[in-house]
Amino acid sequence: MWWQLKTYSPALNGYSCPSSYLGGMVVVLLLFSRTFVAAQRDSCQDNLSQASQLYEKGKLSQVIAVLGDCPYDRDQSRSFRRTALNLSTEAYIFMDSTSLAQHTLLKLLQVDPFYKINAEIPEMRYLRQQVISFPCAEISGSFGPILFTSAQFLSSTTLPGASITSREQIFKSADGDYDISWGFQGGVDIGMALYRHSNFDLHFGVTVSRYSFRYLMQLENVESQNGEIDNASLFVAEKHLWLRAPVYLSLNLVPRDEIVNRHLIPYLKLGGSFDYLLSNTAKLSTLKLTYQSDPTAAIVSPSEYIGDYRKSNTFSVIGGAGLKLHLHRLFFLMDAQYTYTLQNLRNTNSDQLIIQKFAYVDNDFKLSNLSLNFGLGVFLFRAKVR
Repeated sequence: MWWQLKTYSPALNGYSCPSSYLGGMVVVLLLFSRTFVAAQRDSCQDNLSQASQLYEKGKLSQVIAVLGDCPYDRDQSRSFRRTALNLSTEAYIFMDSTSLAQHTLLKLLQVDPFYKINAEIPEMRYLRQQVISFPCAEISGSFGPILFTSAQFLSSTTLPGASITSREQIFKSADGDYDISWGFQGGVDIGMALYRHSNFDLHFGVTVSRYSFRYLMQLENVESQNGEIDNASLFVAEKHLWLRAPVYLSLNLVPRDEIVNRHLIPYLKLGGSFDYLLSNTAKLSTLKLTYQSDPTAAIVSPSEYIGDYRKSNTFSVIGGAGLKLHLHRLFFLMDAQYTYTLQNLRNTNSDQLIIQKFAYVDNDFKLSNLSLNFGLGVFLFRAKVR
């Protein structure tokens, strides 16, 4: 028959079904499915119009029958589903089918957590009070500067005979100019509500952080280039790039079931992170040794990579506070975060780094820093009976 699609194998007749036939069939099926969906949408639109007229006439059972499954059809637009679900809820309310009305209202709030029901209907107002809409999860991304990073030294080893009289963090460059070397961090974060009646969220994330810190040491009894003993100052600048996995609890200072109606949501956070150093990024970006007797005879080094002398992984504690600006599912965030590493970052399994020419001896230290984060996220809402 002309309507039969036959495929001939080469073994039988030496023919095969041309690929163009199969492609044509696929196109026809796609066009048919699109036409069917469009027809179904038009049918539901007609049903909604008819149901609205029946509702005005008080024929409530017919409203439900005419709407059928259209309010629950995900192929329909959100605007259509909102209107149809609200109409079904009101019809159920006036039919005294409270449980069905509640079920339909939950579906409505899942489609649109911010939908405003007709509060002039006392039954609808009471029904809405029995249901809460709350964020069960959130996804966000952020980026911002690390305002300062400070090295917390645990030892003060020097070259034999020399000593450290002072060591301080500085914001000046090696040339003495004010040149703040900020680090940065950016990442993504997923938060989940611990419990719907709790204001705590559990967060997991991935962050990339670049630490940049500088300090100046005053040294005594340092051997100068001409072999004399002198006092000197040593400027040190160091940079790292870390891949971090933070896990922390956040406390929303707004009740969870009120977030849907609030624009400003302050929060606190506390937790920790596992930090992995990208060892090929750890470097002494600047070393400058200046002798007191002859400041013009300063020695400056090029960058030197020191990944082998830094511990490749560590743990940190993090804490902070911030504010979310909530705008209909989306939110903007800004927070300040303090981070403190819990372990010595000098790799004690390797030989201690000593650069004789600069009177530099690597010491045990931890890091702390303060950062600002700016980001954008989205809330995922759920609706439940109180």
